[in-house]
Amino acid sequence: GASGVTIIALGGVLMPALMKAGYDQKFSIGLIAGTCSVGLLFPPALPLLIYGTIAGLNIPAEWGRLDAAWQWDGGRFLVAGIVPGLVLIGMLCILAVTIAIVRKMPRTKFNAMTLAKTFVIALPELVIPFGVIAGLATGYQLSEVAALTVMYALVLELVVSRLLIRLKAPWGGTLDLKVLWSMSKEAMAMIGAIFVIIYASQVLTNYMVTAQVPQKLVEWTQAHVHSKIVFLLAINVILLLVGTVMDIFSAIVVVLPLLTPIAYHYGIDPYHLGVIFLLNLEVGYLHPPVGLNLFITSVKFQRPIT
Repeated sequence: GASGVTIIALGGVLMPALMKAGYDQKFSIGLIAGTCSVGLLFPPALPLLIYGTIAGLNIPAEWGRLDAAWQWDGGRFLVAGIVPGLVLIGMLCILAVTIAIVRKMPRTKFNAMTLAKTFVIALPELVIPFGVIAGLATGYQLSEVAALTVMYALVLELVVSRLLIRLKAPWGGTLDLKVLWSMSKEAMAMIGAIFVIIYASQVLTNYMVTAQVPQKLVEWTQAHVHSKIVFLLAINVILLLVGTVMDIFSAIVVVLPLLTPIAYHYGIDPYHLGVIFLLNLEVGYLHPPVGLNLFITSVKFQRPIT
């Protein structure tokens, strides 16, 4: 459920794997940047929780009495994005498979025994996402869960892997302390660069709010759009533009309260609106000129933003 963080955490592993498999560099970078946003539609993604909270606060009780569809249920909204998210994943899979077939890339035959062995080897790392979810569910703060995750990974690499080597296990490995230090320096430099990007985007967001740009967009829509379908299309365009200049959390807090009354007026299902809202802001992360994922990907892979 995190976009830029996923690029940083998994990009370093996935990029060499894609290149080794025969995909070209541009496609590989684009695939990583694009697919890392899709998780925002699946629980327990933070944008889903924030949207559900803000939507619940901005839907008056009388709307629910007048229209049963507007009786907001935060739990129902958490699962509203699963089907659209699966559709997106399916489309991305079809794209990647098609390119692999067209370019006649080498394939690996399926081997159940290899799958079983690699699953056992990867199991200690595979439990990490579930541990993160369990930690958040039990009341730990995000920073605390992050620190515990790093500690868990270090114990795996510096203790468990070394022990497996001594036991002559086939999947043992070591992480050299010098490599750990260089990794830490690289991570700190990258996080510093991302902070600069986020601070700059916050400055732009504050300007947008002060200049009442979202309100003016909504006022224009109300004045010129009188069809439900056209309104939904206009919302897509507006949110794509908003997504390029505002982070998803700021956009939810600023823009959602403006759109909710208009959506109710047009009779649009609130859960449908929510999925449209998050999906467009997701895509906005990838849009020039200032989509956040573009900058994070550029920093991570040391490639020019263009």
